[in-house]
Amino acid sequence: MAFPTAVNDQITAADELIADLGPLVGNAIITERNKNGPFKNGVDLATRVGLSQKLVSELEAKGLITVAV
Repeated sequence: MAFPTAVNDQITAADELIADLGPLVGNAIITERNKNGPFKNGVDLATRVGLSQKLVSELEAKGLITVAV
């Protein structure tokens, strides 16, 4: 797995997402993205998936995820 994980890429399995999120959150990200399209930014990701903005900001700051359209 390459870092950072781009959550808007066509990731199809939760285990392709970073381990910090776990499979349930990974599946929620994939399901939401497939249902409603790509995430616009970290706030959009947090809101739509039900993550805390703090967690998303920390993951972005660590370079573990990117949310690019």
